[in-house]
Amino acid sequence: HGHSHLHATPTFMAPPTFMAPPPQVQWHCRTRMVAGAQFYIVGRDPAGMPHPDTKKDLYDPTHGKKVLQMAPGLTKLEIVPFREAAYNKKLGRMDYYRSQHHDEFDFISGTQMRHLARTGQTPPDGFMAPSAWKVLADYYRSIQHS
Repeated sequence: HGHSHLHATPTFMAPPTFMAPPPQVQWHCRTRMVAGAQFYIVGRDPAGMPHPDTKKDLYDPTHGKKVLQMAPGLTKLEIVPFREAAYNKKLGRMDYYRSQHHDEFDFISGTQMRHLARTGQTPPDGFMAPSAWKVLADYYRSIQHS
């Protein structure tokens, strides 16, 4: 759709799990190592996990990378952090995050995205190609009724 100006690397989307975030990050990394991966790209997950009372993210955006760098047994993999992208409210599109313009960015987590999809809401214009959002929203609404 020509929707994103960011250069992306195709990745495997893992199925949802029911673990606490630090072990989940390690589990996903370890399973790929066992399958022969030599590199593991880590982003801001599990930063989007909200506290039940305050609704603020429980983890720092760099927590996943830090956990993996400290984890024993993952020495065969090179942990590759990627530049953090977020929704730039001023530009109305996804953009690489720049801390000096923090107020211009909205970090829309996977949890927030799934909530929007399940409840029939749409993300801000420029967050995702409309056809891709339709696929995502249709899926989350379909499993809600199963």
